[in-house]
Amino acid sequence: MTAADVIREVRHHACASQRDLALLAGVPQSTISRIETGRMQPTFEALNRLVTAAGCRLHIKVECVRPMMGLYPRAWVGHRPDADEGFGPW
Repeated sequence: MTAADVIREVRHHACASQRDLALLAGVPQSTISRIETGRMQPTFEALNRLVTAAGCRLHIKVECVRPMMGLYPRAWVGHRPDADEGFGPW
């Protein structure tokens, strides 16, 4: 889902025009238009502000669908805990 999709969806939920949402969020109507047409990609904070102004909440969900396959975060480089340290099999 793009930022444009999110804005259109929350506007629909709020029964708001671009102008209505702009007034609620304190931004120019042209900002809403540019986001909806894909000419502008808002920051997370800006997107959240618009969503909140429409009376909705923005949630981001990350779901891992495959194992890490030997990749480790940088903090772990040089230290691979063994299963007996309570971290499970690597």
